[in-house]
Amino acid sequence: VKGHQRHSVVDLLGNLLHVSVHAANCSDTVAGAAERHPSIEAFSGDAGYRGTAVRVIAGQP
Repeated sequence: VKGHQRHSVVDLLGNLLHVSVHAANCSDTVAGAAERHPSIEAFSGDAGYRGTAVRVIAGQP
């Protein structure tokens, strides 16, 4: 859908853990999923997640 971004978090088996949809002019983030699912130890994403991912893993806001 034009004008929206969709993000989903799945476990290793493909089970859906989290979905978010927001306006395309908002920046990408994994912080929300990490807060809702603190057991997440690793994840994979494109370059748009790089800076946020490093901060989340390091425990920084």
